[in-house]
Amino acid sequence: MLKASSEWKPGSSPLIVYRLEGHRICRTAFVTALGISNSKLNPILDSIKSYQVIVAPHGNTLRAYNTPQQDKIHLFLLDLMNVFFDEQPDSDEWHCPIIVSKSLLYETMCSEVNSPPSKPTFYNILAEYRWIKFPKNTRLGKCDECVELKM
Repeated sequence: MLKASSEWKPGSSPLIVYRLEGHRICRTAFVTALGISNSKLNPILDSIKSYQVIVAPHGNTLRAYNTPQQDKIHLFLLDLMNVFFDEQPDSDEWHCPIIVSKSLLYETMCSEVNSPPSKPTFYNILAEYRWIKFPKNTRLGKCDECVELKM
């Protein structure tokens, strides 16, 4: 177990003690065991010395990683938006044709892309595109055939 604690005596500045499995270790060993750099540890130690304990997130937790599979999905959706979807003029929404469903989009992508991504990956990326709407009835203009067929 790794542990950094502050030993403080009134009238003096706090002394930082690094421990690994109950044994005192040096700062370099502590940083190496944590797998972080000194620049990440310094703000944490400053907060301990100023008696304001903070929880620092791991450096990679907020970083977005795109895999080649996710890139394929993004490119597929952007291409599809420009070709088949209708842009609503008064907002940033893009509307799919009524006959298109999320599962049909996935099946279309699987037929066009070699080594397609998994369904959960596709649906997670599709959820990021909140401006894409799958209406049951169109809110945009209709062509003459759709009006005659009452779609």
